[in-house]
Amino acid sequence: MTKPSRSSVPVLSSDSAREAGGTPDLTSAAAAARRAVLLELIDHIDAALRPGFDLEGWLRASFSRRLDFGARERQHFRVALLTWTRFRGWLEPSLARDPAKALAVLCLCLPPGEVRETFAAGLNLPPDERRPLPSRDALQAVDPAGFYTVSELLPAWLIDQAPWTFEDGVIEKWFAPTPMWMRCRPGRRDEIMAVLAPLGLPMRTHPRLPDALGLPADIDVSGLYPYRDGLFEVQDIGAQAIMALCEARPGELWLNTFTGLGRHARALADAVGPSGRVDCSDHRQNEMKALDLGNPLHARKNLRVVDAKTGGGGYDGVFAFALSSCSGLLRHRPWLFHQIDAATFGRFVEAQRELLTESAPRVRPGGRLVYSVSSVCRSETQKVAEWFVGTHADFEVVTPRLAPELARPAAPGWRIRPEDMDCDARYVAVFRRRDQPPAERGRGRSPGAHGAPR
Repeated sequence: MTKPSRSSVPVLSSDSAREAGGTPDLTSAAAAARRAVLLELIDHIDAALRPGFDLEGWLRASFSRRLDFGARERQHFRVALLTWTRFRGWLEPSLARDPAKALAVLCLCLPPGEVRETFAAGLNLPPDERRPLPSRDALQAVDPAGFYTVSELLPAWLIDQAPWTFEDGVIEKWFAPTPMWMRCRPGRRDEIMAVLAPLGLPMRTHPRLPDALGLPADIDVSGLYPYRDGLFEVQDIGAQAIMALCEARPGELWLNTFTGLGRHARALADAVGPSGRVDCSDHRQNEMKALDLGNPLHARKNLRVVDAKTGGGGYDGVFAFALSSCSGLLRHRPWLFHQIDAATFGRFVEAQRELLTESAPRVRPGGRLVYSVSSVCRSETQKVAEWFVGTHADFEVVTPRLAPELARPAAPGWRIRPEDMDCDARYVAVFRRRDQPPAERGRGRSPGAHGAPR
C-alpha cells in the first residue's frame, strides 16, 4: 500500500495542545492540524503492529517526544489510535485511496463527544445514531468506495475458535470500549461513593459484586484521592466476577500463579482477610519485581512472594491464572485483532496444561483449583479444562454458588461473554481435590466392618 508523504505535517500549537483544564480548540483549523498529526502517528503505528507489540508502551514513548502534547491532547490521540486499530480493516483500504476520506471515516467511528469534536470540526459528517458500529449509510456517505461489512473487521480464526462471537447482540460489542470499573476495598464502596458524589460523576454498582463501582470510561482516576490512597483500583467487572467465583474465604491460604502486577492477588488477599494469606508466584521473574502490594497506607500485609519453581503445597486454593493469547481482551486491546492467528493458540496450550499439572499437587485434599484464562478460544478454555478432567481423576468439577448468575455454562467451566456484563471475555473452571482418590475408595474395609458379607 502506497501512503502519502508526511514531510510537511503541521505541529499543534501550544494553545490547542496544552489545555490543562480548559476547553480544547474546536476550530476547523485546529482539527485539521490534529488530523495531520494523527495521520503521521497512524503511519508509525502500522509499522509497529507486530507480535508482541504493546500499544500503551508505544504511546508513552511517542508522546514523550511530543512536547506540544498536553495531558488532554494525549488522551484524545490515544482514543483515536485505539479506534484506528479497532476499525483498521475498514480504514486501511480507505487510506490507500484517499487519506482525507480515511480520516473522516475514522472520525465517524469515534464515540460522540469531545474526542470526536476535536478531530472532526469542519468535516460536516453525516448524521448517524452512533452505536458500537456506525451505520453503513453514514460510512458510505463519507467514502462511497468502501465495503463496510463486519466480516472485514473480524479475524478468520474466530469462526473456528469462538463461533458464538458472531451471534446477534455479540458481534458489535467487540468494537465498543469496555466501561471502567473499580474494585473497592471490602466494605468501603459506600464511603467512596459519598466522597465522589460532590464531583457529580455518574456511578453505578453491581447487584452481586458488592465491592464493584462503575465510573465514566474517560475519567482519570489517578487524580482521585481514594485511588491514590489504595481504597480502590481499576479492575474489569468480568475479572471481579472471576475472583468472586474463586469463593476464597477468611482465614484460607491461597496461591496465585502468574501474579504479574497483583490485581488478582490483592483481590484474593482482601477475600481471605488478615487471618489468611496469599502466596504470589510468577515464572516471569521480571514481572514479580513489579508486584504492587498496595498503597503503603493500605498495604496488604497478607501477601507473600514465593518461588514459582519450589513453592510448597497444602493450599486451600490455587488460582491458576494462565498466560494465553489474550483474545478475550480484544475490546480494550484492539491491536490484538492484527497480531493473533491460528498458530498463536498452540504456543500457549502446552504451557496452560503444564501450569495445571504443576498446580494440582499444591492443592490440599478438599481444596480448590481455579483455572482462569482471558481467552475466547475453545483450545485455550474448554479444551484445556476437559483435558484436566480426563487426566486428573483426583479432582472433580464443582459449581461456584454465583456461577449461574455471573457466567454461562461452558462445560466443564463457565464463560463470561462481552454482552453479559459489558466487559472483556473470560473463562473459568473450578475443580475440587477429592478427599480420597477414586481408586482408593472402598479400600481398607474389613469384611466385618458393616457385618459379614452375605
